[in-house]
Amino acid sequence: MLPEPADKDTDMTNQHAYRNRLIALTTALLASCASVTPPPPLAESAPAEPAAPVAAAVTPAVEPNYPKQELTRELLFGMLLGEVAVAKGDKQLASDSWLEIARRSRDVRAAERALQVSFAAGRVPQAVQAARLWQELDPGSLTPRQHLLHIFSSTGMVAEAGQELGNWMRDRPSDAAGVFLRMHTLWQPQADRQAILALTQQLAAGFPELPEAALAIALAAVDAKNNLTAVAAIDEALKRRPGWEQAILYRANLIGQQSPEAGIAYLQQAVKAQPKSRELRAALARELSDGKQLPAAAKLYAELSSEYPAEVEYLLGQALTALQLRRYAEAEAPLDKALALGVNKPGLVHFYLGTIAEEQGLLEKARTHYVSARDSEQAAQANLRLARIEAKLGNRDAALATLQLLPDASKNDQITRVQLEAQIWRELKEPERAKSALDAGLLAHADNPDLLYDRSLIFDLMGDVAAAESDLRRYLTLKPDNPAGLNALGYTLANRTQRYDEAEALLKKALEQDPDNPVIIDSMGWLQYRRGNVKEAVIWLARAFAAQPDPEIAAHYGEALWQAGRRSEARKIWAEGKKLDPAHQVLAETVQRLTGN
Repeated sequence: MLPEPADKDTDMTNQHAYRNRLIALTTALLASCASVTPPPPLAESAPAEPAAPVAAAVTPAVEPNYPKQELTRELLFGMLLGEVAVAKGDKQLASDSWLEIARRSRDVRAAERALQVSFAAGRVPQAVQAARLWQELDPGSLTPRQHLLHIFSSTGMVAEAGQELGNWMRDRPSDAAGVFLRMHTLWQPQADRQAILALTQQLAAGFPELPEAALAIALAAVDAKNNLTAVAAIDEALKRRPGWEQAILYRANLIGQQSPEAGIAYLQQAVKAQPKSRELRAALARELSDGKQLPAAAKLYAELSSEYPAEVEYLLGQALTALQLRRYAEAEAPLDKALALGVNKPGLVHFYLGTIAEEQGLLEKARTHYVSARDSEQAAQANLRLARIEAKLGNRDAALATLQLLPDASKNDQITRVQLEAQIWRELKEPERAKSALDAGLLAHADNPDLLYDRSLIFDLMGDVAAAESDLRRYLTLKPDNPAGLNALGYTLANRTQRYDEAEALLKKALEQDPDNPVIIDSMGWLQYRRGNVKEAVIWLARAFAAQPDPEIAAHYGEALWQAGRRSEARKIWAEGKKLDPAHQVLAETVQRLTGN
């Protein structure tokens, strides 16, 4: 199969690259959805503010009773002096003034201000003194303790932070679980991770029955790059609390980083044990999708969408896995529903809906969706698609006008515009103009492999096999052993000449590089058909069509079946191909040539 020319979006010369881009777009869309609740990460960076890295785990403190005292001239003068010093940038004077005011007034508000000014001045000992005074004045408040933790952790004082954490959990044992769960968020990126792991293990030893303590060790071990300790700690957490979803998700994440297949297998076992768990099933669906196990991912997303119809993440997962499987009818409805429910990036959803419509030959519908995607981050890709659609609809001026909307500042931008212009002329059935555009592009960007590849397709379309071969051989000189180039040259020789041995050598080499690529498998099947090996051709082409339902593969597969005497099967395959693209030229010509219809 000779793929369509690349358009920087649906590069059919490399189906794996296309799928990778689709998965990347899927990730961006799912991340933008407000209702998505992914599992907690194995490590997080420390918060930017000293507000409370562990505060979410505890009950807010009651407002303190401020002292009733006269605002003397001395106190007022001290506060004014401190604030003037802040304004003038005299950090030492500001810190000293406010710390003295806090000591003399024994007012919580003065202690808080002293802490803020001292920490901002980089005077850590003074900030600690202010926080300690605050604790003394308001012993029931957690806020000064949280600030102390931030001071210690942000300045690399691991032992001091550990002492404060230990005191906290000793004084308020009911907070221990929440403190352990959030402990890993305290530390700065440059902190000593081995020391933090040792500290966490020391603190956790005081809570031998608490699953959160074991999980805290796992998180610290991950940061310290000690995976064996991390896995053992997570297993201990699950021993203390069997079936704990959060720990299962962490463990799956951890082992999945080493082996995606092992991570998927672990999640599958977890789901088998807890078949009603929403979070575990959603995590498994994501991992299956990332691992290219698309049919299984699609099935799981469909089940989740049915059970939780208002959950946008599941609708998008269902749609995008179906889209990658080219099951367009299954993909469209969930996307429509997701739009109705609301997503943060509707333009991206419209882009996918446009892709679905375009792949089904519904060009007017596709154009409407791509126009709606123009105001999103997919604007450039939407305009690429729009230009091609306008050309397919015969709207030459609109296609060329859309071409002018594309950026051309960088070399890549310029090459993309040349490729698109050539595609426009090709769609308008003006191959000479397509060739002229590529000729001009190659003058400006000599020996650009993408432009050489695209021009070889135009030469093939014009029947100039020698020129097509020349460009492809130059392409392979620039990109040796590239499977797309090997496939293109092999297919050209198989389809346009009788140099079958040479074509087979090229295609075998391409399959060595990319053995599961359905485009190359189709080329090998078509070569066998051209050689008269019809039974072998049917085997290859059946495999290609199963991996990637495509109208051109359907044309080849159906023709092989027809010649093998399996004509009802051939008609069925052609009908499936027409559903994918009712106007596909190769498919239409094949059916007309063989059946007269």
